[in-house]
Amino acid sequence: MRKIILLLSFIISFQFLFSQNSNFTVKTQTEAHYPKGDNALFEYINANLKFREAAVQKKVSGTVTISFDVLPDSVLNDFKVLKGLGYGIDSDIILLLKKLKFAPAIANNTIIKSSLILDFKITAIEPKELLIEKQ
Repeated sequence: MRKIILLLSFIISFQFLFSQNSNFTVKTQTEAHYPKGDNALFEYINANLKFREAAVQKKVSGTVTISFDVLPDSVLNDFKVLKGLGYGIDSDIILLLKKLKFAPAIANNTIIKSSLILDFKITAIEPKELLIEKQ
């Protein structure tokens, strides 16, 4: 019985010594995001992405996954293609993203650098020509 009590007291004191005291917690109050919303971001990319002839001929489609940092001044940098399609599509998406400003993340009432990972569903098609009717 003595051994059991000694073992239990050892386990309780061991847990007390090595448990983390969580007096300091970081709460992200706002994640980094595109101010006009996700739909507007994807519409911007789809409207401005120009496909190379080879991508259109091969009917390239799939998902491009890109990670990047949003700095406190809303500038985007450190782009990495995590999953690409090639044919210049990945680099063209990055060029389009670089033109944008994102709202930075806020943690504990402080603007901070954060990372985002976005997926873009892509289908390489010929651009539609605008038809203007004569009146």
